[in-house]
Amino acid sequence: MGFKMTDKITREEFYKLADEIELEFLKTATPEQRHQLLLGWNCDRGCDLLDCIVEAKDTDKATILALYWRLNPKHQKQYKDRDDLLKGQEYLIIDDYDLFVKLEKLYISGYYQEQNIAFDPANDIYDNGYNWTTQSSDIVTVLDIPKVMFEKLEGKEVVLEDDWVEGFPPVVDDAINKLRKRIR
Repeated sequence: MGFKMTDKITREEFYKLADEIELEFLKTATPEQRHQLLLGWNCDRGCDLLDCIVEAKDTDKATILALYWRLNPKHQKQYKDRDDLLKGQEYLIIDDYDLFVKLEKLYISGYYQEQNIAFDPANDIYDNGYNWTTQSSDIVTVLDIPKVMFEKLEGKEVVLEDDWVEGFPPVVDDAINKLRKRIR
């Protein structure tokens, strides 16, 4: 049984439908759009969309490398494995850790073949030249960050669209806002 666009929905239904709208966008998003989505991403949201980006073989290496550094490798590398994390700090979310481990493994293995976008973890052009490699220097790590994760990637700079909201183009944001108005 379908529903009309005027039917009221619960908050839980809203989140499920909003996720479907965002995932539908990702299915046809270009590597540049995925990169912009990542740069505008609200980190308080779940990992499902980020996981979709990580699993897409045509995601640009620069997008994956930027995500890697935004997940703060030093926080992740202070644990020898998942079990060690579960015994450890409460502020680290296990989903972030799992995503981090997966993307590092895929990146190092050569899973991502597309590399057309620029990204330098020591001089992030999308974040006023921020040096991600020096963040959290006070954290003691038990595992090393692989050297390849420090390497600058040459390529084009993605022009960030001003009208995108939290990583999504206006058409996606509009659809979600219409859906939001239907919450009972």
